Amino acid sequence: LDESSDGEPELSSWVLDLLRRARLPRRAAVLQRRAYRSARWAARPLERPFRSVGPIILRGPRLALENPVARTIGAALAIVALAATAALGVWRLGGLLAQLGWGEWGELMSSAALTFVRVMGAVIVSTAWALPAGVVIGRSPRIARALQPVIQVVASFPAPMLFPLVVLLFERIGIGLGLGAVALMVLAGQWYILFNVISAVAAIPQELKDATAAFRLPRWTRWRKLYLPAAAPALVMGWVTAAGGAWNGSIVAEYIQAGGTLRTTRGLGSLISDATAHANFPLLAGGIALMSVLVVGWNRIVWRSLIEWARSRFGYAQ
Repeated sequence: LDESSDGEPELSSWVLDLLRRARLPRRAAVLQRRAYRSARWAARPLERPFRSVGPIILRGPRLALENPVARTIGAALAIVALAATAALGVWRLGGLLAQLGWGEWGELMSSAALTFVRVMGAVIVSTAWALPAGVVIGRSPRIARALQPVIQVVASFPAPMLFPLVVLLFERIGIGLGLGAVALMVLAGQWYILFNVISAVAAIPQELKDATAAFRLPRWTRWRKLYLPAAAPALVMGWVTAAGGAWNGSIVAEYIQAGGTLRTTRGLGSLISDATAHANFPLLAGGIALMSVLVVGWNRIVWRSLIEWARSRFGYAQ
């Protein structure tokens, strides 16, 4: 039986207990109070002038917005400013894109296709380990209490800082950056899937867990009938954010400086980075615009449909 089927456990955290017993947080609190008192003492000469003009600064905008004429004029000016800024941006972007030839557009399309394949590969590889790991952690409060603080600390470490080390490691074992970029994208997006699955499995109603225990369902049947369907909506949301992280990571993963040598592989991220390095603004604008269209279009057409299907098919309300 799962450890979570014996009833709701008492919530606890060994990290919180450790911090409560440690001296460093208490010492930091004392230093914070001293710094606050010192800042108040240093700012005391300025308190009287600010106290006199404070009501004007705080109440002036509110009084102005309470006037319907001033409110209408302000809203109109804001809309005009936004529209003018957007029109100027579109005009400048169109001017840059018009400088690109058919050969450059073909290079953009082929590079985008390669990066798209890498992004989807990174999502698949991340799911292959994060889905079972998330189910195991989420269904057991004891494992979650032990591992979640460690995972959160590891996940908070910036993934691009590890990229050079991973690239050098792959180079030693004979893996090129074309395939190694997928692993770098996994580092950039895997945690989104893991945390989404953990939270979804941990939120399974206790009644459903008790029912699987009462009917003595085999382990694989519990995974297939309870845990995986419960994790499906959160898994799709994890795919969305993981794919976004992989697209962002492609800028560095496909064009990276490691061991004093620049290493590149063909892709949209590499093309954008190279255009930035050589101040090729038309190609840079085309790469960013194409990546934006791909990401937004895939989110609207594919991910949104999968999210709606998962919620309607596996939601608890059904």
